[in-house]
Amino acid sequence: MAPMEKKDLLWIDETNNLRVYLNIHVLVCKTIYEVNRMSKDSNELEKMHTDEGLLKIDKLEQKIDTTKYNIEVSNEIIDETPSAAQRDKLAEKNTQRQHAIGSMQKEIRDIQQTIEERSREA
Repeated sequence: MAPMEKKDLLWIDETNNLRVYLNIHVLVCKTIYEVNRMSKDSNELEKMHTDEGLLKIDKLEQKIDTTKYNIEVSNEIIDETPSAAQRDKLAEKNTQRQHAIGSMQKEIRDIQQTIEERSREA
């Protein structure tokens, strides 16, 4: 819809020219208000998505730190364990933890990329 100009609002009507003008003016003002409100809501929604993404990144980073700590502790236990079967189980678990860390780091990169793309669009 093309923007309305003042000349478009001035309809010549012998009896109700002022009423028609005022009705159209109110309609235009309401439309402008709705567009501004939708834009504001969109900005608030975008901020909410960004905040949620940053919060998720923080949680993932905490999980990564915990997983790294578990790997370190597990390595110490492996060094002290006489049983070969137990060492193999712990080593396998550490391999799984390493894969989990890689997956969490990828998820963090994906979230950061999404946040950057949204900020460029805004």
